[in-house]
Amino acid sequence: LHFPKNIIQTPHTHPSVRTGLVYKGIGECVIGDSKIPLEPGYAFIIETNTGHSFNTGDGFMDVIAFHPDSDV
Repeated sequence: LHFPKNIIQTPHTHPSVRTGLVYKGIGECVIGDSKIPLEPGYAFIIETNTGHSFNTGDGFMDVIAFHPDSDV
C-alpha cells in the first residue's frame, strides 16, 4: 500500500486481522488514543474490528500488507 504525504485517514475497522511491514517512509498508526510511530522495518498487527487509521504528515509511507479477506 502506498500512503502519499499529508494523509489523515478516517478511522475505520475491518472484519479480519490486518498485518503489515513498513517498507519505505514514515508515518503513524492511530488506535484509540494511541499514536504508534512507524518507520522502515516496523511490523504491525491490527486485530479484527479494531478502529484504526494511518497518517503520514510531511512524508510518505509504503507498507507491505496482508489482508486475508481482500480480493487482491
